[in-house]
Amino acid sequence: MNDDDDIQFIVSTGDLTSSGTISEIKTYVKKTKRLNVPLYTTMGNHDAFDS
Repeated sequence: MNDDDDIQFIVSTGDLTSSGTISEIKTYVKKTKRLNVPLYTTMGNHDAFDS
């Protein structure tokens, strides 16, 4: 996505992870910090932290 100059922002509607583990959330955050455009997202039902 960083190579596409036409993308101005990204909208995500959740389910950012498969099972909402802390490890998955950390991986998601690490990868999305590399984006050169704003990311707007909400949590999905798969994104609640595990116990």
